[in-house]
Amino acid sequence: MHEKYTTRGLIISASPYREADKIISIFTEDFGLVSAVAAGVRRSASKLRYHAQDYSVRLFSLVRGRDLWRFVGAEEISGVDKIKNDACLTAYARVLSLVRRLVRGEEKNEVVFQTLFSFHAILASVVDAEDINAAETLAVFRILHALGYIKADASTEALISQPSIDFALVKAARPLVLSLVAGINAGLAESHL
Repeated sequence: MHEKYTTRGLIISASPYREADKIISIFTEDFGLVSAVAAGVRRSASKLRYHAQDYSVRLFSLVRGRDLWRFVGAEEISGVDKIKNDACLTAYARVLSLVRRLVRGEEKNEVVFQTLFSFHAILASVVDAEDINAAETLAVFRILHALGYIKADASTEALISQPSIDFALVKAARPLVLSLVAGINAGLAESHL
């Protein structure tokens, strides 16, 4: 019998697989980025169908397979609201796309997970365009720093010192957006991404 693991996670991407399945990429709290087969979720009768949608944040139940994990259950996490604003959803999708490009293999990364999880929470309630931009820039900066692509300096140390993003941190990042973007671009250029 295979052991079932339950962990918080965010669906980074999903693609059709076989007749009624999906392969979903989930950034999990306990295992980092995993790929899982969600059997039958494209059928209208599937109970897991709504839990396997792009950008969902859930408590996932997974079973490790030989090559891929199997997605066997999920439940909503109380207090997690959906992102409803189109500009926020676009910003969220860009950050998740970047994570998909940069992270390879399974490796737990608490900073990346907490950044993504708290970024989702911020975007579920923010509507100000400058706050959206600052939150996205801050999330990208923190993720690239956690993955070793860029270094922090005295002006940015406070932005990475706490485990997650909150509204106070977003407000603190607003005047630093241009310098953060310059650091992000330099880090990505050096890594040839």
